[in-house]
Amino acid sequence: MTGLPNFEQRIAGRAGAAIIDRLPDGPAGVPLVRCSGTIDDEVFVGVYDQVSQDCTGDRLVLVVDVRAADMVVGFDGYARAARLVRRRGIEEVFALVCDQDAARVLDAKVGQEMAAVHGLRIVQRVIGRLEDAPAILAGLEARHRR
Repeated sequence: MTGLPNFEQRIAGRAGAAIIDRLPDGPAGVPLVRCSGTIDDEVFVGVYDQVSQDCTGDRLVLVVDVRAADMVVGFDGYARAARLVRRRGIEEVFALVCDQDAARVLDAKVGQEMAAVHGLRIVQRVIGRLEDAPAILAGLEARHRR
């Protein structure tokens, strides 16, 4: 699980940024990452660097809102993030990706495949409404209890 500090954190890139906060009305400590602009490898890895530092346990749970962002993360960015998270003892990531673009599922699949190569299991869903995140997270966690 995740235990975030009580303040927003900003990860800035050349043409985009991510703000890490807490998911309102969700499970305690789950980070909400709001992305805007162009999210490249550096911002992507920076987000996973920060949220994995704040994670307690071997499962990282997060919600990422990319409705205001263009994702240009390459294979190297996905691989670097997966290696970083695994080095911190995290074995599994539960991620909800909020976006209206149906093609986002393809980005999510690429990230999932790259993570698997590095021994990281990812359970993720692309959702259309951020308001649905708490209920969907609860369902994911119920289906994947250990």
